[in-house]
Amino acid sequence: MRMSTDQLHNLFTQLDFLILQHVNYLNKLDDSIKQRAVFEHKKHTDCNFGKLFYSEVWPSLNNYPDDIKLVIKDIEKEHQIFHTMASQVNTLEPVQEKVDATTACKLILKLYHLEDLTNKHI
Repeated sequence: MRMSTDQLHNLFTQLDFLILQHVNYLNKLDDSIKQRAVFEHKKHTDCNFGKLFYSEVWPSLNNYPDDIKLVIKDIEKEHQIFHTMASQVNTLEPVQEKVDATTACKLILKLYHLEDLTNKHI
C-alpha cells in the first residue's frame, strides 16, 4: 500500500530528527574508538530511519511520481553509503585514535545531502 502524501511529508519532516540520530551514531563511534571498545555497527536497514524507510516508503516506490521517486532513490543511496562507510571503521584497531577526519567529513556531508534532498521536494 502506498503512503499518502501526508504520510510522506511527515516522514520528510522527521528527517531532521533521524539525521540527528546518525550524528549521534558518529559520536558513539568516535567514543568507541577513543576507548578502544567494541562498536556494534548497524546496517542501513536496522537503524530507526532504515526500519521506517524500508517498511513504509521503499516498498511502494513505483507508486510515486517520478520526481518523488528520484528523491527517494537518492535518500536510499546516501543512507546506504553512510552506513557502509561507518562500518569500515574498526574501533579496536590500535592505530586509529579517532574517526579519520576525512571519513567523518564525508559522513557528515552525506547527512546534509539527505537533508538538502528532502528540503527541495517538500
